[in-house]
Amino acid sequence: AALEERPLRKPSPGEALIRVAYQGVCATDLEILDGNLGYYKSGMAHYPIVCGHEFSGTVAAAGAKVSHVKEGDHVVVECIQGCGDCAECKAQNPIGCARRRELGVIGADGGYAEYLLTPGRFVHAIPSTLTLEKACLCEPLAVVLKGLRRLSRVWGVSLGPRRCAVIGAGPIGHLTALVLAQRGHQVTVFDKNPQRLKPFAGSEISAQDD
Repeated sequence: AALEERPLRKPSPGEALIRVAYQGVCATDLEILDGNLGYYKSGMAHYPIVCGHEFSGTVAAAGAKVSHVKEGDHVVVECIQGCGDCAECKAQNPIGCARRRELGVIGADGGYAEYLLTPGRFVHAIPSTLTLEKACLCEPLAVVLKGLRRLSRVWGVSLGPRRCAVIGAGPIGHLTALVLAQRGHQVTVFDKNPQRLKPFAGSEISAQDD
């Protein structure tokens, strides 16, 4: 890994320049650093890469054809970026796009930088009530919501509160527990590391380390 300066170009039409505010450290980033991520082993992704896909920031400049966000807006950015034209993209499944990029992972530099350029269509303004610090958790939260959406196929949509067990209180497990509790379910979180369970003390979420 290295720290270096790079020239900063203005956004092209359809692009937005984002000044990064907060950046989360994902296990994927650590796998890229260690050379263990499968995308790099298979040749799907290549070094060098600026890591970082869990981030929030401020629009520093918006290119022509970008009208839904403007300079100064607080934003988050989708990390999986499909071509927009293939059948998978049109079916709203960009991860199935053969030409997709993933910020900080495949073919596009990410948020471990002061600025980054990205297609404007993947940039989303956040509410004024949401801080940039919390907004950098939007990407892992999206992972949780996608998983729970898949689970709803089994649960059904009309069923009431359930008793739920969350195995592992890492970032994804922690967010999963919070979302389930917010939706009215009875949640118990299990983790062998008692330090990971401390944030749940005094909350409506039960925690067990065995």
